[in-house]
Amino acid sequence: MAPACAGLLVLGLGLAAGTARAADRQGTVLSVDVAGKKLVILDQQTSRNVDVAVNDQTEFMTSTGKPLLLRDLKRGDGVGIAEIGGVAAKVRVNQAELKGVVSTINLSEQKLIITEEVTNRDVEVVLNPNTRLETNERKSLELKDVKTGDGVGVVYSGAAPVEVVINSKPPELKGHIKSIAADMRSIIVTEIGTNVDVTVAVTPKTTIVSSSGKSLGMNALKKGDGVGIAHQSSVASLIVVNPVTTP
Repeated sequence: MAPACAGLLVLGLGLAAGTARAADRQGTVLSVDVAGKKLVILDQQTSRNVDVAVNDQTEFMTSTGKPLLLRDLKRGDGVGIAEIGGVAAKVRVNQAELKGVVSTINLSEQKLIITEEVTNRDVEVVLNPNTRLETNERKSLELKDVKTGDGVGVVYSGAAPVEVVINSKPPELKGHIKSIAADMRSIIVTEIGTNVDVTVAVTPKTTIVSSSGKSLGMNALKKGDGVGIAHQSSVASLIVVNPVTTP
């Protein structure tokens, strides 16, 4: 879901006349510093990054009237901010989707730690009985089906996650090429750690790159090369090659 424009917020901040305007600033959250009690926003009027200080008296609320805390805000949220003395008095929030990668899973507490994209801030997401957990294809999941490294998008209503959409990380295979089929449509890889030989199919859709990101063809691969392979059902989607060097 695309972040909503802060200009669409119905702020209704209701501060007393003479203390602050209805909205001193409007913009989009770029980062949240809970310990430092501040936000960095992209100011809608100036298109500049602006630090916004908050304190224990700052009131956070969604545009639908649900209370929030500073830690509930995330990158992409639209905000309208009324300030008194250079400190945010009221912050109205048009909530965006939390996007990131699963870093920790706690099955007993039904909890995920999500590393937010761009900022790398760790965000705790506690599921509740009403939270929908599903794939991009809208297939229902259970928390035990989620893996660290999976991409994730979390939709909130206030502080509560209502929908968690998982973009599953493909299985990975790391090893060395044992052989390459004559028709160039498959390779056999000896997996590091297990020494098991695994046959992986290669299709025209398979991306092959060097460890430095240079595109390669199948004819560049050779026996002994180190490889990292992302695959689904042993069909490679990505092969990263660390070529063996010959003296």
